[in-house]
Amino acid sequence: MSGRLGSNLLQAVALTFAALPSCAFVESELPLDRAFVTTATIDGMPLSILLDTGSTHCLLSQRFVTGSGLDLARTGAVVTVDSTGSERVSDVARAENLRIGDVLFDPFELPVLALPAAFPADGLLGMSALGGFAWCFDVSSGELLILHPDRAAERLAARGLRVTATLPLGDDPHRPTVTVRVNDEVELPLLLDTGAARTTLPAEAIAALALPSGDALSRRQAEQRAAELRRSLAAQGLAVDVQVTSGDGRAVGIHDTPIETSYWHVRSLTLGALHASDLVVASTTRGGALGLDVLSAHPWLLHGPRRQLWLLEHVR
Repeated sequence: MSGRLGSNLLQAVALTFAALPSCAFVESELPLDRAFVTTATIDGMPLSILLDTGSTHCLLSQRFVTGSGLDLARTGAVVTVDSTGSERVSDVARAENLRIGDVLFDPFELPVLALPAAFPADGLLGMSALGGFAWCFDVSSGELLILHPDRAAERLAARGLRVTATLPLGDDPHRPTVTVRVNDEVELPLLLDTGAARTTLPAEAIAALALPSGDALSRRQAEQRAAELRRSLAAQGLAVDVQVTSGDGRAVGIHDTPIETSYWHVRSLTLGALHASDLVVASTTRGGALGLDVLSAHPWLLHGPRRQLWLLEHVR
């Protein structure tokens, strides 16, 4: 994400962390914001959690651990690597009772990181936790559904959601990838990454497609968003000077290390029955990712056990 957090890919090098669902499962409905943040508790203490399909594992922020008095299981026990390639030695905490809605996770250990101020939550759940359930993300409705994997289709239908496409997510349960078609020319595998605000493409793919610069489009889109926000506020009787920046050409990982990037204009991107046009994507040397600029536009379901992405639509 330019100017803020990028893909929150987290790799645990020294330890393996497993967040396993408890045997007792209750379907849950929770609020979900545009950054894919929802609410949770640890030992009854509330916290905000980013649901990050681009991260292999889970983590807690140092500020939450310090403020809550949560005990550390060990210090300096794990090396974590973020999406920019930066490494850091991290402490480890033990989550005895992590609950999201009515879903209770078995105790597990997770790194504790001094996250940058721009990080939108107190912690992060990656695929080691998300892979156990079916998660329905509906940003437009502000809703998150956690469903039993065997009853997902039935429960979606009961809520007026229809499955329009079922797509495979690759063989690695901790690295969900989808195949997209760019500009009706090239098919590319991209990491499914709800921790990235902006879609990224590998530099070699950008060169092969001869994509034009996206700087001017990024500025126009920022101006359009500012104008829409001003109109919305004016309708409420508020006269406010609104400015929306197009980004400063940086990508930042969870270790707050910035790397320079460039913007490029993608005319069209197709994922199953989902179509996006006039995307401003960033370049990367670490493999591309499908970000929230695409993933927040339509409801969809991550089926962890089946390693599938279900594209959804509301039945009218």
